[in-house]
Amino acid sequence: LGLGSPYPCGEENLFLLKIIKNGGKVEMSDVAPCFHTTLKKNRKNISTGHYVARGILLQEFSFFLAFFIAIKWSINKRNSHNIFTVFRFIIQGYFK
Repeated sequence: LGLGSPYPCGEENLFLLKIIKNGGKVEMSDVAPCFHTTLKKNRKNISTGHYVARGILLQEFSFFLAFFIAIKWSINKRNSHNIFTVFRFIIQGYFK
């Protein structure tokens, strides 16, 4: 997961989930530790890999919960594909 890979998003969320799952502590901060330097217009180019990456992230949850999150993410109006295609890619990622 992450930029430069076939699945260009979700690495930060996966990192935080694994910290929590392994008994670590996560705290909020008012200071931004990093900034995305990519222009906003270029960040909106969502590829198939983005949807698969979301499914990989959902592996951290039970199938029941992941299924409903996948449905919610599939009906997002910003998706570049139709609902069923997005859902299929997310589920593919879940079973990777």
